[in-house]
Amino acid sequence: MRVAITGASGHIGNVLMHDLLEQGYEVTALQHNHNILHDHLPLRIVTGDVLDRASVDQLMAGADAVIHTAAVISISGDKDGRMRRVNVDGVGLMLEAALHHRVKKFVQVSSIHAFQQRPSDKVLNESRTLTSAQSPAYDQSKRDGQLLALAFAEKGLNVTVVNPTSVVGPPDIRPSLMGKAIIDLCNGKVPALIPGGFDFVDVRDVVKGITGALQKGRRGECYLLSGKWHSIVEITGMLGEISGRSIHPPLIPAWLARTGLPFMKVASFLSGKPPLYTSESIDALSEGNRQIDAAKAKTELGFMPRPLFVTLQDLYKWFIDHDCIKK
Repeated sequence: MRVAITGASGHIGNVLMHDLLEQGYEVTALQHNHNILHDHLPLRIVTGDVLDRASVDQLMAGADAVIHTAAVISISGDKDGRMRRVNVDGVGLMLEAALHHRVKKFVQVSSIHAFQQRPSDKVLNESRTLTSAQSPAYDQSKRDGQLLALAFAEKGLNVTVVNPTSVVGPPDIRPSLMGKAIIDLCNGKVPALIPGGFDFVDVRDVVKGITGALQKGRRGECYLLSGKWHSIVEITGMLGEISGRSIHPPLIPAWLARTGLPFMKVASFLSGKPPLYTSESIDALSEGNRQIDAAKAKTELGFMPRPLFVTLQDLYKWFIDHDCIKK
């Protein structure tokens, strides 16, 4: 089977690309910029953009299936509108092209953020209401991209949607937002922790869920790919146990963290680096659902998430081996 994928340089896309090749698929990957790490791989590379129809047509030429992972992730809003263009308009363009090229299968990688998290202590499954107009820009963009995908399923395209939670795990080359947080924790660069947590899932298990959706996912259906909810304090404790390091940043209340938001913005502007936290990230940690149910994906796709402790063990070793964490 010939599979076209987007977001090949991203955390999920990179792991997915290698997994597909190992399974014997013929892979064509769309990458926004040239990535030297892909040069040695036995795949066809298209350099382009999901917002450019010519690039997308080139990607899908001869493809049997498409897995769309490309997206802009933000915890700081969408000031220039690019996130919405990529996460909504880009999805629409990909779907239109897939219909035009008569692609047999389309897997849309959405997010748990497409769904309303509250009430956070009640089970969240595929029947949960989608996120609202008051939600962060990222959440709304993933909701609207998902709605587009499901609308094309009604037009005859064989579309399946998957919704991962917070993805973590090796390999994490760029690294991801969560990967950077873990590196900073282990390197002693996190001055304080904020109460709350989120549902975390291993990137390798998410990829198995995606390939399961490719092979067995039903048309017009969504599948939650979740692990288990853990607090940030729990994760810090796990990292301390795994690394043998003393990792004990103080825990500050959310209201105090919010008072520091203006200083975070100034520090981010001066350093040119993303802020350590934002209002959106504080809300995500405090409101993240604690009972996300992946039963449907486990039953239909063979999805099997591993314990987070195992993921963090593997990720810590990977970061040490790649000199991301000081020895």
